[in-house]
Amino acid sequence: MEQEPSVVVAVGAESFAEEVVGSARPAVVHFWAPGHAACLAMAEAVEELGREWAGRVHFVRVDVEAEPGLGAIFGVGRVPALLYYEGGAPWELWSGESGGLREWVEGHLARGGAGALHFRTTT
Repeated sequence: MEQEPSVVVAVGAESFAEEVVGSARPAVVHFWAPGHAACLAMAEAVEELGREWAGRVHFVRVDVEAEPGLGAIFGVGRVPALLYYEGGAPWELWSGESGGLREWVEGHLARGGAGALHFRTTT
């Protein structure tokens, strides 16, 4: 059976501004590392939501082993970690189990851009 192409875009330092900061849609950035079981489990959940919310939320991934500087900019201390980005700015860095991903993104979407921009880290 042939695997469907990924809806999650791989980004690096050169494409981050265009794909994430300049996105007209909210973006979820998945910071991950190949070969880590928790990262692979989260990647499956991110891919599933990416298919479900295509056109509503832009999902991207950053390999922190290949792009350590991007993780450092946002204070990623462990992977997997996810960053919610909207309106050209980071809103929240989250690290948790893949089972809580949907609720985390839905919480941001329900906010609908209301409120003051802030950046916080949640683990």
